[in-house]
Amino acid sequence: IISDLSVSKPKTKEFIKAMAPLKLTGQKVLIAEFTPSDDLRLSARNLKGIKLVSTTEINVFDLLNAESLVLTKTAVIKLGEALG
Repeated sequence: IISDLSVSKPKTKEFIKAMAPLKLTGQKVLIAEFTPSDDLRLSARNLKGIKLVSTTEINVFDLLNAESLVLTKTAVIKLGEALG
C-alpha cells in the first residue's frame, strides 16, 4: 500500500522512476488506483507486466494473475466501502 502514485508528465520514464522504490522490476504487477489520471495511464500502458486499473475495474483474474499488488490508500478505502 502506497500513499499516492502520480507522474508529472505522461512519460514511461516518469512512471518507472515513481515505481523504482518498490523494487518490482520483472514481476507481473497489478496497480489499483481509485481514479488513475490520464497521465498515469499513458505512462504505464507500454510497460510489460504492469496493469493499471481503477478500483471499479479490478477483478479476480487480475488479482490471481499478478505476482505483486500495489494499492493506493484511497483505493484501499474505496474497495473496503464497495466490499462492505
